[in-house]
Amino acid sequence: MRPLRLQELALVLGQRAERRSRGASLRADRFLGRVIRSLPGVRPANWDSDHGRKVVFFLGPEALSTLIECRSDRDFLMSLGYGERFIEEQQEKRIRFDLVVFEGNFASYPLATWDNLARLIRVGYGPAIGDRMDRALSSLKSTRDFREFERNAGATLHQAEDPGSPAHITSERLARIPLQDVAPWHVRYFLALVCNVNRLYAGDGYTRTENAGQGFPERIGLNGPILTVGPTASIELLP
Repeated sequence: MRPLRLQELALVLGQRAERRSRGASLRADRFLGRVIRSLPGVRPANWDSDHGRKVVFFLGPEALSTLIECRSDRDFLMSLGYGERFIEEQQEKRIRFDLVVFEGNFASYPLATWDNLARLIRVGYGPAIGDRMDRALSSLKSTRDFREFERNAGATLHQAEDPGSPAHITSERLARIPLQDVAPWHVRYFLALVCNVNRLYAGDGYTRTENAGQGFPERIGLNGPILTVGPTASIELLP
């Protein structure tokens, strides 16, 4: 059996909170966390180092508790939706995975539903992108098969990763499309390419995996400095 690493995190987090505010109690059911990828020797300052990514995803206590039960860090990452091949590619590039945990106010990190995502997109990217998100929202909610977006785009998401592709929709490109001409695939590709809202995202507040279907509740929040959330604790996964 592996050590109960989440309890270790809770202990460290509680000690840090106590040092900052004597008598402060720690509620394990208020834990939030995020897996952060970085190069060796780099200490990330923000939840995501890509400053163009204004909205990021967070794990709730339900997902964090599975760290205790998973047989390995790899299994834990895969339970969150990371593909095995992706993990291997990141390791080949010497990318490290760190799980950063903090005690958060859930009101600031709502469930990752389509409506909450649309609200934070408007806050993070401004009214021009927010209006385009709202225009496509009903179609985003009703389209269950990501391949429909790919058919309408005339390019797969993989092909759209090429900056030279007409389907490579950045925030700047999306903002330049006249509002009346915005198609749902424009917004969906922006979300995938810029905000890392992957093709499995269902907008119901739960993670998705390729094989296991619905996973754990996930939350969203604005990208920004990690220090602003108060005391944190972290462990390296796959050391």
